Amino acid sequence: MNRAFLLIVVGGCASTPPAGAPDAGVPDFGANGTVVVPPDGHRPNFTCATNPAPSIADDPLTLAGTVETIAMNGTLPPVDAAEVALFVAGQPTVLSRMQSDAAGAFSTGALVSGGHPLHAYLKATKPSFRTTFFYPQYPFAMSAVPQLVPMISDALFATVTGMLGTTQHDGTNGALLVMVADCDGTPLTGSAIAVTHGNAPAGHIYDLGTIVPGAAGTFLVLDVPDGKARVTATWGSAPFPEHDVIVRAKDPDCPSARGTVTATTFMPGL
Repeated sequence: MNRAFLLIVVGGCASTPPAGAPDAGVPDFGANGTVVVPPDGHRPNFTCATNPAPSIADDPLTLAGTVETIAMNGTLPPVDAAEVALFVAGQPTVLSRMQSDAAGAFSTGALVSGGHPLHAYLKATKPSFRTTFFYPQYPFAMSAVPQLVPMISDALFATVTGMLGTTQHDGTNGALLVMVADCDGTPLTGSAIAVTHGNAPAGHIYDLGTIVPGAAGTFLVLDVPDGKARVTATWGSAPFPEHDVIVRAKDPDCPSARGTVTATTFMPGL
């Protein structure tokens, strides 16, 4: 996995009505003032770090990309027939409903934005996968960015938690899947994240790069309390724009199903 992506992990009930030099953007990464190069030798691109959050959006706006699954060998096979819905943030309003094709591709079609960034999240479902809610780092604003949407199956989730020697308590808590990448979308080895719920640290954070080949910079956070959570990321001394997500212990449209995953990504900027 070496591309930036919108992390969407799909699940069981149907959706119903989210190269430059490393010192180019942030010159001081190391605690001692030196540039840090991760073990994989990649010199991160931070040139987008000073870019402001989007204030205008394409109109019309189209969100398109592919839905892919995460495999234990580090590959990303496409997933077909995943039900994906785009919701207005904080509302049950569905702006678009679509299904991934045989190649995993999906598209919302043209959305009227009025030139304003779209505060929204994506919900994805498919049998044998966990229901997932994706919250972007910034409101959706550009049509030209293809979205790579990795997924995780129930079987893989069970395998990963088993290898980590831990348990996810779906009855009361949700889970997070987070990727940290540079401006090129390359996952950052040596990055770290933190999660808070209210004013307290929340969940148990695991670096998937320790057990899944190619998953450096990707984190699984288990047992995050239901509700709003703030997620932050760092790489060396370089911070990333923090943002909030909504964690759900259960899919409100399918409360009898197994638990969910809330997914998000971090990059230095746009």
